[in-house]
Amino acid sequence: MISDIAGPMFAAFVHDRTGSYDIAFMVFMGFFLLAAILVWLARPPVHPDETVPASTSTSEAPAP
Repeated sequence: MISDIAGPMFAAFVHDRTGSYDIAFMVFMGFFLLAAILVWLARPPVHPDETVPASTSTSEAPAP
């Protein structure tokens, strides 16, 4: 929600200072690439109730 306000204001500021939107678009592209990489690296959350058995040995009796 903050980016909805800050993005256009940043682009306008850059355009007023440089006369071009090129720097603003490069900055936005950098943030987009960073977000894409972070999404790609993200793992799905694990619910606390899900447990993974430590071993699958048959020597222990199953819980009732």
